[in-house]
Order: sequence, then C-alpha cells, then structure tokens
Amino acid sequence: MASNLTTPLASASVQSRRGPQKRQCLDLNSSPVPRDLELQADALLKDETLPSHVRMVVSWLLEDRRQLSTMLEQYRKLSNQVDVLTSECANLKSAIDSQKSLSGQSSDSQPAFAEKPSTDSHQCPAPPTLPVRGFDDAERARSLVFIGVPESTIDQPSARVAHDFQCVREIMDFLGIECAALAVYRMGRSNPSYPRLLKVVLPSSFFAKQMLRRAPRLKHFKAHGVFLRPSLTKEERERQRAERVARRSSHASASVMPVNHECISIQDTSNDKNVTNSSPSNL
Repeated sequence: MASNLTTPLASASVQSRRGPQKRQCLDLNSSPVPRDLELQADALLKDETLPSHVRMVVSWLLEDRRQLSTMLEQYRKLSNQVDVLTSECANLKSAIDSQKSLSGQSSDSQPAFAEKPSTDSHQCPAPPTLPVRGFDDAERARSLVFIGVPESTIDQPSARVAHDFQCVREIMDFLGIECAALAVYRMGRSNPSYPRLLKVVLPSSFFAKQMLRRAPRLKHFKAHGVFLRPSLTKEERERQRAERVARRSSHASASVMPVNHECISIQDTSNDKNVTNSSPSNL
C-alpha cells in the first residue's frame, strides 16, 4: 500500500534566509567591525521570527567581535611602537660601535704622540710635587708634652681632668698664649713616685711653636721643675735617646746630665733645649 508523503515547504522568506553563506575569515590587518556586518546583525536581532536564544547568541557573537576588534587595534598600536623602538635601538647600537672605533683609534695614536720629544724651548717645566703631610704629623705639630706638672690625688676622674686643665691654663696665661687647649690628658699608667707626662693639643702649630719659644720664661713661674717639649714619634724619641747616650759617654763631666726626656729647661735663660732632672712641685 503506497502512501504519498508530502512535506510542507517553508515560506519564501525562510528559504531565502537559509541560503548557504560562507563564513568570513578574520583579518588582523583589516579595520574594525565593518558597517555592513553591523547592519546585518542588527537586522537579525530585530527579526521577531527568530527564536530568542538565536538572537541572544548573535548578540554575544557581535559583542565578542567588537571586543576583539578593540584588542586588535591596541595590538596594531603596540606593534608600531615596537617597530619604532627596534629602529631606535639599532641606531643607538651603530652609534656606540662607531664611537668605540673612534676612541680605539685615538688611544692607539696617543702613545706615539706622547713619545715624540718636545722641541719647544719655552715650555714651562712641571711644578715639583710637594710632600703631603699626614694627619698624624699635623696632630703632632700642634701638640706639646708637659713634664713635671703634678697630678691630683682626687678619686673622681673628672676632678683630676679639671685640675690638669687648670694647670695648663695657668702656664699658658703666664706665657701669654692667647688660645685654649683642645685636649689635655695624661699618658701612661699612674705612678705615685712621679707625675705622668701631660699631653696638650692646641688649635694650631703656631701656638705650639710660640709656647716652645717662650718656655724659658717658666724659670720665673711659681712652680719649679715644669718643662715643655714637642710631641715626638717613637723613632724620634729613640734617636734622641741614642744621642744623649753618646753625649753622656763623651761628656761625662758636663754639668747638664741627660735624662729620659729632652725638654726646654726653665732654668736656662736662652732658647736652647736643655735636659735636667727635677722633682715637680704643686702649682
């Protein structure tokens, strides 16, 4: 039994929409979303005959394409910037290479130029190099060593330091030295048999030399047995000690006997340095 199966045909509008359409390829160098594509998408979205879910998918695809177009536009800008930077880097590299080659040529030719003797008879000679005085030398030049200044027996250290400063001030006032000592301190370990050496640091070497020149006036000072000498290095002290030993052996009958420290005696009216041994008295 044969039966005729008939399938209803779709309307003409639906058949026209179902025509095969080739999907467009994505071109990275093309401009953003074409105007005709937007118009077609808008027409699909306004078509009430399409199901709602189809129109929603079309809307999402259109939005994704717009975002992708924006990203592609940013990519084009970044790509152009990278091209510009690459070109600038290449130019800088070539400039650096050329600069290195020029500097290498100048350095190679410089020694040959330096080896040529000078024929200019009026050329000024190079100034002589002056010796540079170190910090220790400058510190010793403005320092003096006081011998025979009695020590204080007070237990408080600050009181003993104040006593030493007061003794130094009295000696400087007596000699007419118009400055203040920067530092005053005892050297060595304390010994009840004799006072320790007193190191005095002055503002400059001028005042130290001035005190040494006026040291013979201390013979009229109220306390006897106070001496001054410059601050010396260990080598200088050993050399002077050897000289004193040599003088002792050659001048055994001399009236001035050497001791451990060469100093300016207050008993001598001249500016010569004499060596004497005397016990300190209270200032």
